[in-house]
Amino acid sequence: MKREIYTVGQAAEYCSLSRGTVWRYIKSGDLRASQTPGGHFRILRRDLDAFVAEKGETASSGFEAGAKVATFRPGLIILDLLMPEMSGFELCRLIKEDPKTSHIKVLAVVTGFDTKEHRERIMKAGADGYMAKPLSREGLLRHVKGLFNGDGSGVERPSHMPSGFSGEKMR
Repeated sequence: MKREIYTVGQAAEYCSLSRGTVWRYIKSGDLRASQTPGGHFRILRRDLDAFVAEKGETASSGFEAGAKVATFRPGLIILDLLMPEMSGFELCRLIKEDPKTSHIKVLAVVTGFDTKEHRERIMKAGADGYMAKPLSREGLLRHVKGLFNGDGSGVERPSHMPSGFSGEKMR
């Protein structure tokens, strides 16, 4: 069941942030919230969703994504494999080979070309996870949490992959 109103702690969990970080976003005015008579903050789901959409970075090409990674240094990149100018395979390899960016989690996403070869190739390039579109919000959140929890749930195992495929990097 989806919530309509979140506490600071619930919003932090939803966004994979600390409570302090969410509180600072509220205090700075970046995240809309209401204050209860007791001084606690409550956040509407629509405001939380708008905040998440606004704070994320997007790129329309592999080259643009690489340039943003160099300055933005996110904790996670959701990377399409087939992009103009530079493929997701090449960008992932460059991110993972650079000591300044190798810590960034890469979740590779593919549209329409979900093949065993693509999965193996992107995992060899260093991706931490893989998903095929269409993505459900719940499935995406589960995979992202799995990447940060280190439980191996960052990769879906399709029916055509070997049963021993656990989501760990293939080398």
